[in-house]
Amino acid sequence: MPGLTDTATVLATSEGCPRQIVAYSDRVYAFQCHLEFTPEVVDLLIEAEHGLPSLTGHRFVEQADALRAHDWTAANAALHTFLDRLTGDGS
Repeated sequence: MPGLTDTATVLATSEGCPRQIVAYSDRVYAFQCHLEFTPEVVDLLIEAEHGLPSLTGHRFVEQADALRAHDWTAANAALHTFLDRLTGDGS
């Protein structure tokens, strides 16, 4: 895959992205997903993205109501756990 080093490991994939999370080393990761979302951040992004309503025909683009319906709690907890372990603050 272009952009990956010989030692990179793909840790997560999805139907829309063949490399959602990539580990380049034990301290270097690449994320193509948004674990940091909160309802407030989602509202700010929707407000800033004036072209969102025109993207209704795109398979992997969710509209405002669908984005607001997500519960980001589990994703945020996973991100905090990952960051705690990365920095040595977790078990």
